[in-house]
Amino acid sequence: MRVTHLGKFYPPVPGGMERVLQSLCEGERARGLDSRALVVGTSRSP
Repeated sequence: MRVTHLGKFYPPVPGGMERVLQSLCEGERARGLDSRALVVGTSRSP
């Protein structure tokens, strides 16, 4: 099964939602799913 999560940022950018997104992806991969994150940016600076 393939899972794609959408978000604004991904770690190492700090933030609660970023940590949740990382935890979801890592947990799903550990269970054998093809889990990925599609994000808009890599840093909070403009």
